[in-house]
Amino acid sequence: DNSLGTAAPDAAQAAPAPEDQPVSGSPSAATPDSQDVADLVNRGNALLELGDLASARLFYRLAADGGSSEGAMLMGMTFDPVYFARTRIQGTQPQIQDALHWYDKAIAMGSRPAERRMEELYSWLEQSAAAGDARAKAALQQFR
Repeated sequence: DNSLGTAAPDAAQAAPAPEDQPVSGSPSAATPDSQDVADLVNRGNALLELGDLASARLFYRLAADGGSSEGAMLMGMTFDPVYFARTRIQGTQPQIQDALHWYDKAIAMGSRPAERRMEELYSWLEQSAAAGDARAKAALQQFR
């Protein structure tokens, strides 16, 4: 039976290619607007105040991915050993490389607070390396 063989090409021609099909929502639906980003940062802050570091990071990452330099800076802060020491965070370890990555990202987005936090982290790394901290020494070598 050739009826199936001739129907398939016609059906394929009638259906638009996936890249031609309309995407639901507007382009702005894919990227949060400034109020949405501010809400993400605020939710992250509320979770951080409750001590839920992992959940706060989820919201900060979403904000940063939405173009928020504050979200990126706060994301870096949640990995920063200086912040850990100030707030006496327990149950997880700071991740120097992650802090540097997110601070770099925030600085690239124009964040002055991230520049200050990066300077504080650099100073802390120098002091810790001088005191014999191997992780700080390794991080400093990558910093330079």
